[in-house]
Amino acid sequence: MKKVLSYVLSVLILASLFSININVFAAKYEYEFVDPANENEVHEIIDDIYNITEEYYAVYHKDDDNGFIGAYNNKFWWPIGSAETTEENGVIFAKGDPETTNVTSPFGPRVVNGVAGNHGGVDIAGGSGEGNVNIIAAKSGVVIYPTSDSQTQYPRGYYCSSDGGGYGNYVMIQHSDGTITVYAHMYTNSITVRAGDTVSQGQVIGKLGSTGCSTGGHLHFEVRVNQQRVDPLLYISADDPRPSGSGGQFPVATTTLSKDEFVYMARDYLEKTGKGSSLFYNEIENVYEWSLKYGVNPELVLVTALTENGVNARNDNNYWGIGFYTGNQHGTSYASLEEGIHAYADLLASYRNNPSYANSINSRAQEREAAGCDPLGYGSPDTLSGTQSLYSSFGYRFNPGNWGAGGCVYLNGHMYESDYCSKVPTCTDYGTDASGNFWHHCSPETALTVIEQCDYTKWQVQKKTSVRFAIFGL
Repeated sequence: MKKVLSYVLSVLILASLFSININVFAAKYEYEFVDPANENEVHEIIDDIYNITEEYYAVYHKDDDNGFIGAYNNKFWWPIGSAETTEENGVIFAKGDPETTNVTSPFGPRVVNGVAGNHGGVDIAGGSGEGNVNIIAAKSGVVIYPTSDSQTQYPRGYYCSSDGGGYGNYVMIQHSDGTITVYAHMYTNSITVRAGDTVSQGQVIGKLGSTGCSTGGHLHFEVRVNQQRVDPLLYISADDPRPSGSGGQFPVATTTLSKDEFVYMARDYLEKTGKGSSLFYNEIENVYEWSLKYGVNPELVLVTALTENGVNARNDNNYWGIGFYTGNQHGTSYASLEEGIHAYADLLASYRNNPSYANSINSRAQEREAAGCDPLGYGSPDTLSGTQSLYSSFGYRFNPGNWGAGGCVYLNGHMYESDYCSKVPTCTDYGTDASGNFWHHCSPETALTVIEQCDYTKWQVQKKTSVRFAIFGL
């Protein structure tokens, strides 16, 4: 035992340096090294791993306010979905009132079958039972587990079953604010997502089950912040199971990354994606400095450049597609990359500080929330979702449309199914005059609905947050 714990302490030091997830390590240790003849000793080791981890982070990973780095966020949804579901673009959602909010085992110390341990999440049970209760993504993000079908096929478990490291069939989702949520003991073959999938808040990801080390049907739900398991009830609430969204958790004006971190990860990504000779690659240190100088998150500058125009300058003046209300206005360029970043920062600041823009963003947020939109599709003026709702928008279902004016070029195959525009009224009476001005004569029934506008913002935000995650792991 002492030898193992000495090894664990070494792992903790390495984890601090290389961001290893201790909880994944513990589950992996249990799954790969359990000798059935020594199950009790192994589970004592696992508990010690968790306890030492918590003590370690409590001492060495506090912020200036004596709280764990990574602020508590009450915008997570209760992970149990409603019995009623809806389908959006082929994806099933269960956004209504949760079928059950019954917490049968809270976070923290507990005794199971006479064995004392530390519970790293909350257990939620009840409802219509195993194989029936919908489990939903508590927040939008990117799935990082399971990576294969075999990791979703474990049979019904029992206490101390090592299937899935004790978690049985489970899902892990990385969110754009750096948090990770875990959904464990899910029903055999019920998991609908795989690593690399982007999921939306409220999306059904599987069914409640009793696989792995489980004594009965329930969901074991975890929230992890900076590799530390924290009490999920600081994030979710049975009294407010579906809090309204604050918009994409992608800071508009600030970054938590140091210059060295930003430069290293940005260059690594640009090299791996064949953009090692781009202007942004060559100027990446300055991109960080200029962004902070003018009050914009350098992560957002790089991500916007990538998603708008692939960081390749449109011409010698380095115009890369940002600084305008829509991509339709290509007539202006900048004398330098710094000037372009300055203009982009000023635009985003105007959304926060100009009453007209801020009121428009807030009005759209209220309208979309009232319509039952996905929370990723609206937000306040200081959030990515809020700014994106004004920065990228189009009013009609132009058919076929174009990347600047919008329309069916986005609706078909990107936002919705590939034949979406064949099922709704569209507008074909539009064009550009000799002076380059866009015009249209579209009837009211071809205008986008509130839900469609919200889904367009959500799609744009998901693109940006997924690119941010790919570069910075945030």
